[in-house]
Amino acid sequence: MNEPRCPFCLEIVLPLARKCRHCGSNLSQEEKNTEKNQIYVVDKGFLKFAKFALAILAIFFVFGTYVLGFDLKELVKEMREVRAEIAEEQEKLDTARNKLASAEQDLQNARIRLTESHAKLLEAEEKVKRAHERVAESVKSTEGNVVKIRAYLTKAGLLYATLEKYDVRLLTIEQQNRAEEARKQLVSNSESPQKRHENLWPLGQELRVRFIGGTPEQHEDVQTYAKEWEKFANIKFVFGSSAKDAEVRVSFNNDNGSWAFVGTQALGVPSTKPTMNLAWVTRSNVVHEFGHVIGMVHEHQNPKNDIVWDEAIVTKELGGPPTFWSAEQVKRTILTDVSGKNYPGERPYDPLSIMGYEFPDSWIASGSRPKPSDGPSKSDQAYASKLYPG
Repeated sequence: MNEPRCPFCLEIVLPLARKCRHCGSNLSQEEKNTEKNQIYVVDKGFLKFAKFALAILAIFFVFGTYVLGFDLKELVKEMREVRAEIAEEQEKLDTARNKLASAEQDLQNARIRLTESHAKLLEAEEKVKRAHERVAESVKSTEGNVVKIRAYLTKAGLLYATLEKYDVRLLTIEQQNRAEEARKQLVSNSESPQKRHENLWPLGQELRVRFIGGTPEQHEDVQTYAKEWEKFANIKFVFGSSAKDAEVRVSFNNDNGSWAFVGTQALGVPSTKPTMNLAWVTRSNVVHEFGHVIGMVHEHQNPKNDIVWDEAIVTKELGGPPTFWSAEQVKRTILTDVSGKNYPGERPYDPLSIMGYEFPDSWIASGSRPKPSDGPSKSDQAYASKLYPG
């Protein structure tokens, strides 16, 4: 007899049963839900096999523990130790991570500080750059002012700091007397004793030149420039003399300006003192000072000059630094022409003469403004030949 079975678990069920009492499946909807509701049931035989396998494993475990000496407690202890080690390493790892995080934070802070420092450095560099530009502008402006001042002093002939550095020296009464005696002796010994201006040397006179200090290069330059006068004047300069009483004694004191005694006035200067000082050795300066040596005076004091001075301005400016001249000194050295008896010979006024100075425009109200040449002008050459013919 065929007994009805559950189509899901294959257990015997009642013929009219709607639900399997073994697996709980809905028997009345079997056909309808076969496709939609499939229920998978584990085979009881498989379950029995699984239980059997677990029992065998348990037997092996117990056998290994008690028969083969497998110590479960020791295993548990080792596992705990391993866990402790793992925990310790984990703690070390966490500590290392924390240190790394702290180091990364320090690095980030350092980067921030470095960025801030770099920004400050750039700002400082910009300030330094601006300061350097201001200094450069200041230096440039100062240099320009210095150039203007030097040009002013050069043009005005004021390249000396005090009256004592004025470029024509004056003799004391005692020195004048000494010079007069020396002139008489010089004329009496001369081959051409004809009467000449008291400041002029005898014709063909050899003037010994002794250097007091200076460098060989300066000596050579002075000799080259001074000898330009020998081309036009009957006079000779003998350089390299060691005689204490040499007629021309040249010193090179940078702090004492450039000056010279005029002509034979040098004979009144004690032999221990220089008769000329060259604070700077240039062609124009050397030729100018040796022009004084042969008796020539400043061209602005030529009796035939047509200069009309603005006396108030000249007196005011020369009364201040660096000269601090009195009104009488300004009048004697700038404003007054040399009288006929004190001016050797005669010559037309020459604005280009090497014996002139280029004065500031404000000093001259009218007339021919001096613009001296770098060497003897044509008029200077003719004048030197007139003073020392032959």
